[in-house]
Amino acid sequence: PMAGVGKASGRTGGLALEELQRWSLHPARLFEVLFGAPYPEAYLQEEDLAERLLGGHFHALWAVSVFLGGVVVLTALLALAESSLGRTRWLYGALGLLGLAFALGKYVGLFGLCARFVPMFGSFRYPEKFFVWTTLATALLAGLGLEPAWKSGRLTRASAALALAALLGALAFRPGWMAAIARALDIEGTGLDAPVLERMTQTLQVRLLVSCALLALL
Repeated sequence: PMAGVGKASGRTGGLALEELQRWSLHPARLFEVLFGAPYPEAYLQEEDLAERLLGGHFHALWAVSVFLGGVVVLTALLALAESSLGRTRWLYGALGLLGLAFALGKYVGLFGLCARFVPMFGSFRYPEKFFVWTTLATALLAGLGLEPAWKSGRLTRASAALALAALLGALAFRPGWMAAIARALDIEGTGLDAPVLERMTQTLQVRLLVSCALLALL
């Protein structure tokens, strides 16, 4: 039965590369992994940020959020430096990096390369789906590394450094900077209205301040 479904789907012969790489995770969204999205969710459709700035399609993102949190990411990174965890940490680290490289799709090229040369790979669409492997690997590494990182004090020191960076970013960031970033990303080149840029700047500052407060608790 599954063979019949496969033939009827039209994917057995592969899809066009442009179709395959729709909804590639935009590199600008990597900020969101640590601190959360620097824009109100309503703007994804109201201001069409999803398609204009963030590589979405049909006025939407495939994954509305890729937020993992600064503490989780820091703990996962510290786990990679913890020799007592053995080779398992490198396995999870490789899984996370591979998932991220695939998720970035057309912005990195690995997904397109595999679609061309790896049998059946060209039947899978939308690279952003692969970020689930990065999420899983990060969670596993954070779970492994939490106790040794906490006992050694490395997590506290790393969290303090990231909290300071978040605080300085929140205090320094200005709407003019957001306007420059938006112009660089805007595929339509029409620009965003000043109230929209102001609201996005405020949202970003709130995200950074909340992250700073949470990180400072460690």
